[in-house]
Formats: sequence, C-alpha cells, structure tokens
Amino acid sequence: MNRSKSLIALGMIVCLVVSSFAALIAAETAQAQPADSPWPMFGQNAQRTGRSPFVGPDTPHLKWSFNTEHRVNSSPAIGADGTIYVGCFTGLVSSDSYLYAIAPDGSEKWRFTTEIGVVSSPAIGADGTIYVGSGDGNVYAIDPNGTEQWRFATEGNVWSSPAIGADGTIYVGAYESRLYAIHPDGTMKWSFSTEGSVHSSPAIGADGTIYVSAGGEFYAIDPEGTLKWSLSIPSVGSAHSAAVAADGTIYVGTLNNELCAIDSDGNVIWSFDAETSIVGSPAVGVDGIIYMGVGDLHGGADDGAVFALNPDGTERWSLHIGPAVHSSPAVDADGIVYVGSGNPSGDSWARNVYAISPDGTEKWSFATGSYVTSSPAIGADGTIYVGSDKLYAITGIQTECVESATGTGDVCLTTSDGFFADLTPIPALSPAPRGVNFPHGMFEFKITGLADGATVTLTIELPEAVPVGTVWWKHDGTRWYSLPNLDDNGDNIMVIELTDGVLGDTPESPDGEVHDPGGPGNPMSPLTVGWEGSPVNKVAVMAPWITLLTVIAGASLLILRRRQTQS
Repeated sequence: MNRSKSLIALGMIVCLVVSSFAALIAAETAQAQPADSPWPMFGQNAQRTGRSPFVGPDTPHLKWSFNTEHRVNSSPAIGADGTIYVGCFTGLVSSDSYLYAIAPDGSEKWRFTTEIGVVSSPAIGADGTIYVGSGDGNVYAIDPNGTEQWRFATEGNVWSSPAIGADGTIYVGAYESRLYAIHPDGTMKWSFSTEGSVHSSPAIGADGTIYVSAGGEFYAIDPEGTLKWSLSIPSVGSAHSAAVAADGTIYVGTLNNELCAIDSDGNVIWSFDAETSIVGSPAVGVDGIIYMGVGDLHGGADDGAVFALNPDGTERWSLHIGPAVHSSPAVDADGIVYVGSGNPSGDSWARNVYAISPDGTEKWSFATGSYVTSSPAIGADGTIYVGSDKLYAITGIQTECVESATGTGDVCLTTSDGFFADLTPIPALSPAPRGVNFPHGMFEFKITGLADGATVTLTIELPEAVPVGTVWWKHDGTRWYSLPNLDDNGDNIMVIELTDGVLGDTPESPDGEVHDPGGPGNPMSPLTVGWEGSPVNKVAVMAPWITLLTVIAGASLLILRRRQTQS
C-alpha cells in the first residue's frame, strides 16, 4: 500500500515537473510569436509576402502626418491595438535616433532612443514586445510602454528587419556578415557566417527554413543554424530580401536586373530581366502574382516601374511611375498594389505613394514631401501608413454613423477630407433658436488632419426626409449660426461646407481642425429669419412689440379718460 502511494506521489511529481517545463517552453514561444495584428512586421508576415487581409482606401485623403526628427526609411509595423511603430534615420554617424510609437489618431505615445538611425523595420511579438535593429549595432526588445527589456549586441550595424519564427526565435542580420538567431530572452541561439554583410531581412518558409542573401550568395538555413544549401547569384547584395510563396517558391531580386524564382531545393526555376535594378523586396498576391518595383539604384535614369509577373515568370503588366521604385509593394485583399516612388536624386513629381489596380492601371497617387523608400503597411481600417520626410497616414473618405440623441435612428456623416474625432450625438442645446426644431438632436465632433484653413464638404444622411429649407445650425458656445443645405430638395440628405478658422469654428483661427456642435434644424419661423450670427434673446426679439403695445394701451387709456371727463 505504501509502495502504491509512493508511486502515485512520484507520478504526480513527474507530471508537475513536465507540465511546468512545458509551460515554460510555451511561455517562451508565445512571448515572441508574431502578433495577431494587421501588420506585425516588414512584409506583413514571416514569409514577407506583403499581403494584407484588409482593403485599402478607394481615394486618398490625408488622415494625419507625424513629424519625426529625421526622415523615415523604416517600414511601419502595426500592433494589435492599432499603435504604429516606425524608426527614423539620421545617417551613418552617431546621433540620437528614435523608434516611435504612434497612436491611431496620430499622437505620439512614446519614443525610444538609439545612438544611430533606425532603418530596420520593427517586428511585434504576440505579447506586444517590439523587436528592432539599430545602426548602433544592437537589436532591442522594447515593452509596449516603451521600456527596454533587453539589447543584443552585434559587431556591425543592424539595418536588417527582424523576423519572428513559429517557435519564438528572432532572426536578424548584421553588417558584420552574420545572421543571428536570438531567444526571446535576448540570449543567442546561434549565428551563421555569410560571405558579406547582411542588410537583407530574413524570410521564413513554412517548414521553418530561413532565407537570406549576402555578398552574391543566397542562403537557406535550417532552424538549428545549419546550412541547407546556398546559391551563387550575381549581384544579389546585402539588401535583397526574399519573399516565399504558398507553394514554397522563393523570389529574390538583384542589382543585375533579374528577379529569380528558386525552388525549395535551391534550383533556379526561372529568371526575369527587368532591364534595371531591383532594390526592394517582391510581394506575392493571393493568386500567386509577383509584384516588384524597379529603378536605377542612384536615380540616374527615368526607369522606375512596377512589374506584375505570372507564377511562370511571364510578364503580366508593367507601369512606369518615375525615376525609381525602391519601396517594397504591399497588396490588399482586393489585389490593389500600394508602393512608393522616388529617390534622393529623382524628380519631385515622382515622390508619391501609388495605388495600382490588378489590371496594372493607376488607381490613385498621393504626394509626399520627399522620396519614398519605406514600404506601405495596411491597417485594419484600410489606412495606409508609409514613411518619407515624415510618417503619413492615408485614408479614404471618412464616414461615421451614430444613433441620434433623440432615438430617431442612425445618422451618417461623411467628410471629404480629414477624419472624425469623438463623434457624439447630443441633445439640442438650450435655448434653441426661436421657432427651430431639432428632430434628430445635435452632434459634437471634430474633423482633424486638415491643412490650416481648409474647407471640407460634409454629407449628412438622416433617417428620414427633412423639409425644404432645413439648415445646419451651429453653436460656438455663445451664438447660433446657420449654414445652408447645398442639397435642399426635401430628401434625407444634407450637404454643407465647413471651414477651419472661420465664423462658427472654435477657435476662430486656422488650426487644422473643424470643431462643430451642430445639427439639422427644421425651417426657421419668420421671427428668426435674418438673426443668424447673433445670440437668440427672446426679450430682445419681443421688446419692440412690447413697447408698441404699451404705447397703444396708454393712448387708449388717455382717450378713454378724456371721454369720461367730457361726459
């Protein structure tokens, strides 16, 4: 009996030890697995396909721009809560640079200082930890609150963007000609020596194989750090990052004008001659179409273009968009391709972000303040985030719907520019303009992200038709104002224009925002016509009539008394 109890106790101890060990392994793995977020790392995923499950904007409007201390070559990453992480580049000299955490509304949450510029694009773990390399030679792990967890020192600049494996390992290259595998606790798992410096961002296949290029060699390395195979490819340099398709085919570009398709055994299946340098990483659509930007490395030729290739290597289409396209494309769920153009010596007209339809035609372009080498990232709401002279957030026409304060139904507001902040239905302010009815109450909101003094068109869809003559009444805290309905045909649509900094806005000076407590008021009564812009004062309105009635009453009384006297 005692022996049985001892065996049971021993078994329980073994189970506890095994379960604890398994829990530790699971915790370490979970810590650094890629975040379940819209864009957790460069290329969106560890295969670097550049493919998003979300749809970008139909038309481009500036949601906001964020001024960094230096230009942005890093490509943004997006956390599960919508926070955008991006680095800025100071050059190759020692100077404070930052990794920024930016809230979805464009405000700064925090900045993390490194000694030399951050070209590396951050990667986000499942617990929110941000991993990024710096020109100061370190790989950093940073808490979501901006606190450093650890740093891993290499012997060269870290321009490479980290990739996170399924087991939690962080893979990143360094200019000392090494690829590193780092445990989630910041200790080295292994390092692999390459023929040249590693600027490229490693890609990870479905079987865990790591692919990276350096010094004219393309490497396939197993998860334990052992070489599986290498392939000599002329002009595949330190900066050429690969993308891995769903069927295991690896695509990588070269400065020798070629895009190479390589199978998982290291054989070149085909190569495509783009007739100019390929600098960025290719992207792979859900249908297997490969997208790549091309253009002279130094911007000396007007040869920038985006190519779409079929999986067999034949050209599907190409679109010329300037002197160079060094940005890596991003592809949304509808197959729209987003990419930046321009370089330091290129023409200013080419400093744009482009949206290209699946048939190869330009859908739209958005002008930035400088050239774009950053790769776009796509948020869950379709916002495009991309770096240039600053970080830009590009969105479509903004529509917000809320239930009216009076319970009549949903009211949808659409602005032609900027975006809504804190749209809130409120009861009609009291006292209301005399004779004006607010059947749907009022709405408190700001439209932000505008140029100073900008005018926006606001379209309001109401739950029921409004009478002809209905106007939009605004209140600035002191006075009422009315704005004409530009679509005054008796339906449920109102269209008005709001201008930053003019009468009725708060403050009455341009600040890039329109503040509006306002709402649709039914046709004004005769007593209120012409009183817009003044405080509604019932005593002031009635005073002339009271005076007249008093005079009439006094005169009548005087006449009556005279008649009585005469009698």
